[in-house]
Amino acid sequence: AFPLREHTRKKESEIRRIVMERIDIVGLLGAEGKLPGEISGGMRKRAGLARALVLDPQIILCDEPDSGLDPVRTAYLSQLLIDLNAQI
Repeated sequence: AFPLREHTRKKESEIRRIVMERIDIVGLLGAEGKLPGEISGGMRKRAGLARALVLDPQIILCDEPDSGLDPVRTAYLSQLLIDLNAQI
């Protein structure tokens, strides 16, 4: 929510709605209250992606988005990026 609070004049209810939408898009609904130490590496990467999406960018640059992930999580993250690319 930080970028929305700092760079927009949206109401808190609208910020909350946008944040929850982005959390849902990356598959982290239900984990929004967890701290970084309480989630897996793949979940951290998806949380970072959700943060990048809150301002509706036209382009997202990813530098080795799957580094440090096992093959299953790498495949999931790769498919998520492909799906997001189709939506943007």
